[in-house]
Amino acid sequence: MMNINPNKKKSGIAFIVFVSVFFLPIVLAGWLLSLSLRTHVGGFNVITPTRWLLSTTLPISIAFRGLRKCSLSFSGAVAALFVGFILTISNYCFCSSLLVFFFTSSKLTKFKASKKEQQEEDYRKGAERNWLQVLCNGGIPSAIALLYVIDNGCGEVGINLTSSKTYISSWLSIAVMGGIACACGDTWASEVGSVMGNGFSTLITTWKKVPAGTNGGVTYIGTIASALGGMTVGFTYFLTLLLLGVSADAQWTIVVTGTLCGFVGSCVDSVFGATLQFSGINDVTKKVVSSPGPDVKKISGMNLLDNHMVNALTCFIMAVTAPTIEYVVERTLL
Repeated sequence: MMNINPNKKKSGIAFIVFVSVFFLPIVLAGWLLSLSLRTHVGGFNVITPTRWLLSTTLPISIAFRGLRKCSLSFSGAVAALFVGFILTISNYCFCSSLLVFFFTSSKLTKFKASKKEQQEEDYRKGAERNWLQVLCNGGIPSAIALLYVIDNGCGEVGINLTSSKTYISSWLSIAVMGGIACACGDTWASEVGSVMGNGFSTLITTWKKVPAGTNGGVTYIGTIASALGGMTVGFTYFLTLLLLGVSADAQWTIVVTGTLCGFVGSCVDSVFGATLQFSGINDVTKKVVSSPGPDVKKISGMNLLDNHMVNALTCFIMAVTAPTIEYVVERTLL
C-alpha cells in the first residue's frame, strides 16, 4: 500500500475546504450577480454557463494536481486557483498559454534534479512553487487580463494592432501572451541551461566563465531553450485561435512574437540577475548561493533583488513591450 505524506494529505484537505467554503461561493455569487445585472440593468452580455463552469473546474483540477504532484505548495495552489480562473474566464487563449507554461515548467524543474542539487545550495529537490512564485510569473498577466475583460468582456478576439476598433483588446491580448512567453522562456533557459554542458556558464555582462547556477549566467543551450519556450507559448496561443475559429489576418505572427518574448525576456532577466542579484560560491559546500555569508566568495551582482523580484520585473517589462514587438513583426513580415 502506498504511503501518503501526512503534511501533503493535510494540504489536500485544506485545499478542498478552501475551494468549498470560499472559492466556489465567490464564483457562484459572481455569476448570479452578472445575471441579476443583465436582468435589471442590461447593456452587456452575461458570461455563458459553459465558460463559468470551465473557468471554475479547470483551475481547481490543475491546482489540485499540482498540489498532489508536489509542484505546488498549499499557498501556491490557492494562488494558481485564482490566476487560472482569471485567465480562463477572460480568454481561452490565455488559459491554454498558461497551461503549457505550467506543465512544461513543472516537468523541467525536475529535469536532472540531482545535478541541480549539487550546483545550487538554495535548490530543493522536488521544490514546490509557493504563492509568491506563482504571482511573480502569473500576477502581471492576470492583472492585464482583468483590464482585457473591462475593455472587451470575456471572449476571444483576433489580433489586429492596426485597427482602432481592436487596438486596445489586441494590445492587452499580446501583453498577456508576452508575459507568459517571457516566464516560460526564462524557466526553460534556467532549468535546461544550468545542467546541460560542462558545469559552467557565461556571465551576460562580462562574458566571463562562472559556475552553472550563477544568476545572470547564460549558455548556448539555455538561450535556444528560452526561444523555444516562448515559441511554444506563441504557437499554443495561435493554435487556440484557430481551433476556436477566430478569424483575423496574419495571426501566425503571434508565434514569432512569442519566440522573441521568450528570448529577449530571458536576456533581460539575466542582465538583472547579473547586476542586481547576488551570486557567490560557498567555499565549504562549493555550491552557488544567492546571499552573502562568512564562507561565501562573491561572484557577481549586488544584493538588491531576489529571484522572485527579478522574475516579476522582467515579466512586467516584456508584457508592456510585447505589443510593440508584435507591431514591428507585423510591419516587417507582412
